[in-house]
Amino acid sequence: IEEKTLEAMKKLAHELSNIAMERIKVEMDKLLQGKNSSIAFQYSREIGLPTLFPKLFSSFAQLDSFTPFLNARHGWAAMLLLSNVSSAEFARKFKLSNEEKRFLKQIEEASAIRVDHSFQDLELYRYPLEVLDIGERIHNAQFPDETTRTLEQLAERKNNLPIKQRSELAFTGNDLLVWLGRCGGKWTSEWIGKIEEAVVERRVENDAKAIKEWFLYEIFREE
Repeated sequence: IEEKTLEAMKKLAHELSNIAMERIKVEMDKLLQGKNSSIAFQYSREIGLPTLFPKLFSSFAQLDSFTPFLNARHGWAAMLLLSNVSSAEFARKFKLSNEEKRFLKQIEEASAIRVDHSFQDLELYRYPLEVLDIGERIHNAQFPDETTRTLEQLAERKNNLPIKQRSELAFTGNDLLVWLGRCGGKWTSEWIGKIEEAVVERRVENDAKAIKEWFLYEIFREE
């Protein structure tokens, strides 16, 4: 950018407050998925955007280290984690779509887990591959000395899980009623969840007979 153009941008930067958030969102999408987004962040600091609009652009001070982004969603995820606000508040501020809200909520959860430990089978099962991959990339940007997994490694581990979704379980809720001889209730959904986790974590084989034995042992042990 020429010096004259940059000076004009500095003088007009405050006018951004008159621009509708929907328009800002569209332009942000373009910026985040651009090939030279890190340069754009540098210019944004030069014209004072983080200072003029800290609630919107405070993350621009550190966002360079997270580039390049795979796509705009990757950029929004990095911005969220640098903003020190909840995903719900962040989404409201930028008027994100419901689908983008759900995505950032998953990023928020997965990133908190990743800080505590590397993604285990249960996280690989619960979260889409895109969320896992972006979560891993962001973690790598924050903690470059730690070992992280590539998209291919995450995909391989996810593909090797005992099940990919709940419908693949080798039993039904009705089976639990029959095995235990009880009427359905809140306990049914709770135990379906517990069995699902046990299968994913390979604590029990995804086989009806094995699940029945595990379930009866565990439920009576807890009672």
